[in-house]
Amino acid sequence: MNYIGERRPLGICLFFSIVSVGLFNIYWAYTVTYEISAVLDDNRLNPIIEAIGSILTFGIYLVYWAYKYEKYIVQISKEQGVPCKDYGLLLAVLSVFLLFPVSMMIMQKQLNNIWESA
Repeated sequence: MNYIGERRPLGICLFFSIVSVGLFNIYWAYTVTYEISAVLDDNRLNPIIEAIGSILTFGIYLVYWAYKYEKYIVQISKEQGVPCKDYGLLLAVLSVFLLFPVSMMIMQKQLNNIWESA
């Protein structure tokens, strides 16, 4: 792995998500998209497009984003030999019910495990 992402404390992510009334969620999705695209060396994953989609849909796009990027997290974890379950459907359902911060924490926990193993 050429790139190692940033480990983020789950409590801090939840705190900023609540305090910023969801704006941090878009920033977090932007940074995670950047990290995943760097790890996979995939130029098709564009964090700016993902952020614009989230802003234009007032965060609704994050439902699809959570499902889509969970698949990438599972792919990276398999490549690194880190055990990881695919929670894509669960994350999308949580996001539909306005619980994206919970989805964010699950995904960040998985990413933290991957970054620690690298």
